[in-house]
Amino acid sequence: MKSPLFGEILKFKAKYKKCRANCKNCTVKETEALEKSIRYFRYDMVTLLAELEEQVAEDKADAEPTKAKTIEDYAKKSKECRGLLQGAKHSRDKQSEVCTTLNVMLKNANESETCLKKLKAEIEKLLKKQSKGSKPDKDIENLTKQIDADLKEINLIYMKAKKIPTHHRDPEKEFLTETKRIATVKPSLSSAQKKFNTIYPKMLETKVLKKTIADFDKAFKAVLDFADAAEKAAKKGDIKGLTVNFQNGQKQLQAVEKTEQEYSKFTKKYPKQIKKASNKPEILKASKLFENKKIGANKRWEKTLEEIKKASKTQAS
Repeated sequence: MKSPLFGEILKFKAKYKKCRANCKNCTVKETEALEKSIRYFRYDMVTLLAELEEQVAEDKADAEPTKAKTIEDYAKKSKECRGLLQGAKHSRDKQSEVCTTLNVMLKNANESETCLKKLKAEIEKLLKKQSKGSKPDKDIENLTKQIDADLKEINLIYMKAKKIPTHHRDPEKEFLTETKRIATVKPSLSSAQKKFNTIYPKMLETKVLKKTIADFDKAFKAVLDFADAAEKAAKKGDIKGLTVNFQNGQKQLQAVEKTEQEYSKFTKKYPKQIKKASNKPEILKASKLFENKKIGANKRWEKTLEEIKKASKTQAS
């Protein structure tokens, strides 16, 4: 037997569907995901803008400073500024897309909330007209519970969205404010440039570099010489000669590795600064020389270890 409210129930269900038509993604989980994306893209944008500020300040502090009024002008004149600005714009645009998605979701949630409250009021009005002894209708009860659950979810969505800082919701404005400020920063060297300027005369000036290469070549040659001597001593069964040559060879190998590691570290840590150095080709050539010869020294020493093992086995038998 059909419920006496059957016709009304059908109308309420139809209205409910309309209330929720645009709310497929109106969930707390989706709000949290959007908030996380906003934070992620904003962090990228802010980080790149900080690097851009440092680059602009450094460009202004150059011997031949970059002169421009807007950040776009700096980007046209400086490859480094252009790359950073493009990256910041990309992150800003991605953040804007997420903010738009969030705003659409909140708009849909708001419209759904208004619609659901109106529907709930209609249902309550109808139920008041029923006699006090009437048996509650299951469909009506279930629909009311669902409406309450939806309204609760919408309220939680509002609470989550409210926690997102206002300026995070307007990346265009923040980007514009920051880029205008960056264009007016005072000339100054970055901490990396200051550190590089301290290191340069001690390790990278042409005169110092030539001496370092000469010392490195001596150590490299010594590794080969001690390797030969250690192998010959091992084959003769000369324990004293093997020990002395092996220990000396190890010391020279460590010296080769230490020099290579130091210069490899600097070239990886200060690529921008090296690029601007007057003797950039010499620095890069020296670093590559150290790398190649270190590999050669290690291979030669590994061969020496194998030869010593073979000689030891022969002596034992």
